[in-house]
Amino acid sequence: MDLRVEHLIVASVFLLTLGTIVRRRWSSTPGTTALLLLICDGALTLAWTINLKEGALVLLNLASVIVFVQVLASNPLRRTIARFSFLGGLVIMSAVGIARADSPTVDDFRFLFPAGIDPNQFAVQAAIAVVILASMAAADPKGRASHRIRSSLLLAFIVALSGAVILSGSRTGVLAAAAGCSVVLLLARSDSGQLRLRRRRLAWLPALALLVVLVAPSLMNSNSATLLERYEAGFVRGDLDGRDMVWRAGARYFASSTRIIVIGGGLGSFDESAVSYLSAPLYKVALHMAAVNPSRVDPYFASHNDLLRIACDLGVVGLALFVTFYAQAALGCIGIAAKGDASTLPLALLVTLLVGGMAIDLVSFPVYPIVLALVLAPSANVREGVPETA
Repeated sequence: MDLRVEHLIVASVFLLTLGTIVRRRWSSTPGTTALLLLICDGALTLAWTINLKEGALVLLNLASVIVFVQVLASNPLRRTIARFSFLGGLVIMSAVGIARADSPTVDDFRFLFPAGIDPNQFAVQAAIAVVILASMAAADPKGRASHRIRSSLLLAFIVALSGAVILSGSRTGVLAAAAGCSVVLLLARSDSGQLRLRRRRLAWLPALALLVVLVAPSLMNSNSATLLERYEAGFVRGDLDGRDMVWRAGARYFASSTRIIVIGGGLGSFDESAVSYLSAPLYKVALHMAAVNPSRVDPYFASHNDLLRIACDLGVVGLALFVTFYAQAALGCIGIAAKGDASTLPLALLVTLLVGGMAIDLVSFPVYPIVLALVLAPSANVREGVPETA
């Protein structure tokens, strides 16, 4: 089993959850009903999925969201601990990646990411960290010497993590960080209690990130051209590195039968089921990935899109529940954000997840339930459980 820092974070939060359950302290959160129905639907489809392991992992992630919210909703201090644990885990992962990485070459600009650390997932995780740090910086009190020191440290971490996202070559990570930071820095509560656009002292941070994009490649010597070409291909020419072909294959698989359209092929089935609908070049890639991955027997290819995965795995029924859950979560986050300037973080994290989930499989990402719990917990209504009587 390949244990990583994300798994340790999930295990730690799960242990805290046990204490919350014992104390019978529960909370109701926006989207709970839709998420519970989605979990039940996903569990039912495990009866006919062709990849029970992958389906069970996704189901565990979705179920963990509800469990983790119970830990974080009742105590703001726990949410603070969870955020710092997330940031600490990311620092450790970065250190491990740098220590294990090979020397960079002309053809490999992702020199921070050895085998076992997916650059796109790491980049989105770093984007989430950037959003958290930007929220902390925006909420800093003014007029104190400690404020200047704290702001300088936060800014240094933000720039460092932004650089890691850029050097990963992940365009998804760059977009996710920009989208989440925009919510934190540019949204404010008006006197009437409505959200509005504003100008903040930290609104220039996106410009700083752009400066890092321009400066960082010049520090990479032989790798600079490769990195610049990748961003130019993605943002200027719209080159999606084959994702568009994967999405078309997924759409053809989804429309292949009425049964798939309505109830899906089973949770976790996309990777193997959609392979036969891939174009010849991508099918060869799927064969190669199966050959080098000892945990896979058949050719496979990830969906690189959460909505596409849920649609193909659970049909329109599951997709409707998934969209409903996100919509209700968004309404809850907007309600929290309208209460004050320091409450935009949940909405910013949700936006970051939504952008990241458009190009990678976040629902199967180990830290997905923790981040989603940080999104939902502030809008939860906590109520005490009724003590048991003899």
